[in-house]
Amino acid sequence: MASGRITSCHPDLPLLAAYSKAIVGERIAAGELAAAYVVDGKPSPWLPVWQAQVRALTTLARMLGLSSGAGRL
Repeated sequence: MASGRITSCHPDLPLLAAYSKAIVGERIAAGELAAAYVVDGKPSPWLPVWQAQVRALTTLARMLGLSSGAGRL
C-alpha cells in the first residue's frame, strides 16, 4: 500500500499532513469570513469552521513540537 510507504518515512509525517490541511482550511475559512462576517444578520456559518481549524492547528502544533510551550529549542 502506498500510504504505508509514506508514513514509514518519518513518524511525524501524518501529523505534518494534518497540520498542512488545517492551515489550508483555516485560510479558506478566514477568507470567507473576511468577505462576509455577518450573513443575514447572524455570524457567518464559516465562523465555527474557522474556530475548529484554529483549534486543530493549535493541537497539531503542540503535538509536532512547534508551539512555544513544547519544550524544544
